[in-house]
Amino acid sequence: MMRRVLAFLALASVVTAATAQVGPPTSQRTCGANRQLVMRDGAVVLDTGPQTYARFVRSGAECLVDQFPEPA
Repeated sequence: MMRRVLAFLALASVVTAATAQVGPPTSQRTCGANRQLVMRDGAVVLDTGPQTYARFVRSGAECLVDQFPEPA
């Protein structure tokens, strides 16, 4: 039984990581499309360069305790 639970948790973590990486690069979408994505999802991580990423949020409610939003 414990083996099944561990196998399920391992599979769930792999599937979650894979789905988080789906989508075209930010530079291939319009500014409006990126804005709509942020407004729809509340918080998203967008690529800002070939190997750099930034988290964009709809409002301060999406921030962690020690973070504050700033216009971007």
